[in-house]
Amino acid sequence: MRKLSFALQASRRDASLSTDRPSDHISGILGAIRENVRDKVAFCYHRCAAAILYAELSGLSDAELERRGIARGDLHRVVSEIREARANGDYVER
Repeated sequence: MRKLSFALQASRRDASLSTDRPSDHISGILGAIRENVRDKVAFCYHRCAAAILYAELSGLSDAELERRGIARGDLHRVVSEIREARANGDYVER
């Protein structure tokens, strides 16, 4: 009984020292979920944009791709580089 009493007193003391409220804990969890969802949505957005860009560029003739400075064999690499640059905010539309 003595051990239990001591444990209860210690937990009450620790709880009284803590400045965290349950609402702070819930806010932290919700913030982490919000960031995770935002990151996943951004990832999907950039992947879809890359797929659309690839579809548009792959429909061009070899002459048009050459005029733009893209070899057909390098098309996937160029689209990937553009996707990464857009995701990092480094890409500027021409």
